[in-house]
Parts: sequence; structure tokens; C-alpha cells
Amino acid sequence: MVTNYYRKLLTLMGSGIFSQLLPFFALPLYSRFFSPSDFQVYAVFISIGIVLLPFTTLRLEHTLINQSDLKTKSIAYNSFGLIIITSVLLAPFLLVTVHFLINEGWSYLIFGMSFLYLSSIGLFSFFISYLARIGDFYTLSIIRFLKGLIEVSSTIAFALYLDSWISLLIGIVIGNLIACIFVIHKKNFKVRFKGILNILKRQRKVIFIDVPSSLLNSLSLQLPIILVSYLATAEFSGLFAMSLRLISAPPALLFSSIGMLFRHEAMNSLKYKGNFKVPFIKTLLILMPISLTSFIMLYFMPEFVWVTVFGNNWSGIGEILAVLSFLVLVRTISLPLSYSFYLKGAVKQNLVFQGGMVLILLLSFYFGSGGSDFKLIKTYVFSIFSYYLLYIYFQYKLSV
Repeated sequence: MVTNYYRKLLTLMGSGIFSQLLPFFALPLYSRFFSPSDFQVYAVFISIGIVLLPFTTLRLEHTLINQSDLKTKSIAYNSFGLIIITSVLLAPFLLVTVHFLINEGWSYLIFGMSFLYLSSIGLFSFFISYLARIGDFYTLSIIRFLKGLIEVSSTIAFALYLDSWISLLIGIVIGNLIACIFVIHKKNFKVRFKGILNILKRQRKVIFIDVPSSLLNSLSLQLPIILVSYLATAEFSGLFAMSLRLISAPPALLFSSIGMLFRHEAMNSLKYKGNFKVPFIKTLLILMPISLTSFIMLYFMPEFVWVTVFGNNWSGIGEILAVLSFLVLVRTISLPLSYSFYLKGAVKQNLVFQGGMVLILLLSFYFGSGGSDFKLIKTYVFSIFSYYLLYIYFQYKLSV
């Protein structure tokens, strides 16, 4: 069983490393096309889209846990139709919010991209959870590989001819859509609308708790970009957004690989043993050295290295990364293990924790504002760092 665990781990890590790190390593190339101010607009658009993601899927992917195969298919097919409907409804809100925050003009192209972005990230997120639920890690690895490759190549291709931040968005949309089309073809996926209301009615208790919890989680991760863009200069906001993108690579990579495998193994352990302490400890021991290594690299990397990689326009990014590296220490561990709440059905407790995190975040920005831009992010980082330690401890208590 141990051999099988690590075989699956290596398979997921292989595709995860490629799909997450290819866009990561493409960032220095993107920095040659876009200035920090350009990246600020893109980052705010993406952040608001991610905040809206819980409303796009209504988190029905989390209801797949402990469902029969027949019910899993029914939820999956109807979720496909639901995501299309919610994306149409939420696209205008995304567009108006971006315009309000940073006074970015709008066009029919941006409106169309708003719908495509919301629907593509919603479908891709759902398909990832669906494939993990049925244990098809091979297809899961393929679509992540496709997404990473196509996203980067499309972004570069459009950046050569379209002098706008929208090129970054087009690359994400194309990568997500092609990966989703592959799943639809491979799994003979069907879209249904007739059963949506019945699914929502049956799962309403989970939705009413899980959507607010997921929204709070998204806010805790995305509000810093939105608030810094509102409170700081456009250039500093762009540097901060790029820095957050860089430090998000390790946690996102581990969440989409080790996190998925942890959920699969923990579900089996919970079913047969009544707890998932062994998979939790095993996963924790894998995450800790990765977390520490990522922190050391980001904290001690000299500024001139970052300027050499990203260009003179991005001077100052090393100082921001050194501060944000403390978040890597805790997020790299907590994010892959966050399924602990759903495995034990502790969605209400998770809602409380996420609400507390958003409150701490807002208070940190309130007390950190009025000074320098660096004071703003230092107050935010060390407040959230302390809260994450408590969050990880509670995740462990759920496993026993």
C-alpha cells in the first residue's frame, strides 16, 4: 500500500510540477511584455474571478465525497449546466467591479472574456475534483499537463500581437477550456439542466455552509491584492501581485497534487479505520521539508537576482518576497491538508476559521494603512502567519 501511495504521489507530482511550474517559470518572460502597472490590472481581475468561484460552482464538487457512483455522475452532469448558467449571471458583476476598483475601461471583448474566464475556471476546478473522486489520476495528470502547456504558449503568442494585459487572461482561458474539452471527450461527459434544481435542493445544507466558507477562504487569499491595489500605488501593487503569484506556486502545486492524493487516501482511511491520522502525518512529513526549503530560497535570495530575472522595471520585488516568504512556511502545509474539514464534515468550524482569517486580514490592513507600503504588507503577513499556525493545529485535531 505504501508503494502504491508513492506511485500515485509521483504521478500527480509529475503533472503538477509541469502544470504549475511552467507558468511560474514563464513569469520572467511575461515581465518583458508587461509592466507592474499592467500586471496590477490583470491580478485584480483574476482575484475577483477567484472570489466569485464559489458562486460559479456552488461548491458542488465537495458534495462528491462519500456519494455513490450513480449520484456522483448525476451531480457532475448537472454541475456542468449550472456552471454555464452562473457564469453568464456573474460576468457583468466581475466586469463592473474591476472597473470600479481600478477604473479600467471595458469592451465587448473583456465582457466575453469575463464569461469565458469564470466558466473555464469553474469547469476545470470541478473536473479536477471529479477525477480525484473516481480515482482517475492518469486523466487528471494529463489535463493539468495540457493546461500548463497551452496556457503559456497561448499567452506568449497573444502577447506578441496584443499589447494588453488581456493576453494573460486569454492564455488562462484557452488552457482551461482545452483541458476541459479533453475530459468531456474522454469521459463522455454530458451537460444536463433538468436536474439542477433537484441537486441544489438535496445539497442545500452543504451549499449554504460551504459556499460562504469557500467565499471567506477566497477572500482571505485574494483580498490582499484587491486592498493593496486600492491603498497603494499602481507600481507597488503590481510588484506585490507578482510576488504573491511567485509565492503561491509551492502551495498551489502541493494542493493540486499532494492535496488531491491526501484526500483520496484519507477517505479510504476514514472509511475503514474511522480516522485519517496516518495519511495526515504521512502527508505532513512530506510537506514540512518542502515548506522550509521554499522559505529559505525566497527569504535569502539577493535582490539583484530578481532584478536580473524580471528586469529593471521590477526593482524592489525581492524585498517584498522576503516578507511574504513567511506565508510560504504555513500555506504550503495548511492548503494541501485543508480537506480535513470536509472529510470530517466540519464545514461549520471551517466557516468560523475562514471568517476569523478575513477579520484578521481586514484589521491588519486597517492598522497597517497610513504608513509606508511596506508597513502595510508586513502587518498583514505576520498577522496571517500567526493565525495559520492555529489553523494547522485544528486540522490535525480533526484527523484523530
